[in-house]
Amino acid sequence: MIGETQGRLQFAAPKFGHKEAVEFWPRNMKFRPYDPELHQQASIDFNKYLIRKLHEKGFKFYDLGADTARKVPGSSPWYQAELEVLKELGVTPIKITPKFEIPKFKPPGE
Repeated sequence: MIGETQGRLQFAAPKFGHKEAVEFWPRNMKFRPYDPELHQQASIDFNKYLIRKLHEKGFKFYDLGADTARKVPGSSPWYQAELEVLKELGVTPIKITPKFEIPKFKPPGE
């Protein structure tokens, strides 16, 4: 399942029969000192790599879509990269529309 905003995916996954939404991150990627730009690009590159591998194994892809609560829906670089790699592979993800209200994600501390 792809879509914009990890919190929405975490919330929606069980509603569509998935036990949970899993975030994958390679164990060998460490950032010392932490560099946000390097982290973002490495994370995007890994997502694209993972989608290619899952496609090779015959997985289907479901798209929860853009987060309309964002100031600019569809602007997540991760979501854009996921859509781009699926397009490169010739895959049209299956659009899913939740029939329930997804609460707005609030980062910890807000």
